[in-house]
Amino acid sequence: MATREPPLTPEETLRRVLRTARIDGLSVLVVSGVFTLWSLADRDWTEAGIGLLICGAGVIELRGRALLTAGQTRGVDWLIGSQVWLLAVAQSYFLWRLQSYDPELVRRYAVPLLRSGFARPILSAAGLTEGDVLHDMRAVYTTSYMIAAVLFFIFQGSLALRYRRQRPAVTAALGLANRPV
Repeated sequence: MATREPPLTPEETLRRVLRTARIDGLSVLVVSGVFTLWSLADRDWTEAGIGLLICGAGVIELRGRALLTAGQTRGVDWLIGSQVWLLAVAQSYFLWRLQSYDPELVRRYAVPLLRSGFARPILSAAGLTEGDVLHDMRAVYTTSYMIAAVLFFIFQGSLALRYRRQRPAVTAALGLANRPV
């Protein structure tokens, strides 16, 4: 018979929340920062703006972590808010990308690749023509963004719920830490 592990102490829960917030906040900030700089270098102002909005989620999460580290329970609200913000920006971005498929842009980038010495033997072996691949690109494009939207929804939504569920333990840990001895 399997034994159940005892529940985490509030202090351990707080440590885990702080670690998760640091890793997630920095990850969001660094990855979105790199893509924002890339978009700026490409002079793609729309993508750069979206990147900055996503960077904001990382900043919000790190601010929440800092508040918790300072003993302020409102930091949990910032952690939850960062996930909701990131989810809203990402879902809006995915919806926008799904509605802005440009077959000519795809053709401009895909045709040179499809005509390369690397791709021709692969297409020939698969019995595909350039037209077949270009026709299927919309399905690949749509499917890719839909998968990304679902995965983002699951991950960011789960993290927001996790932070919400851990609020009582975090509050208890901060209350114990602030209690006079």
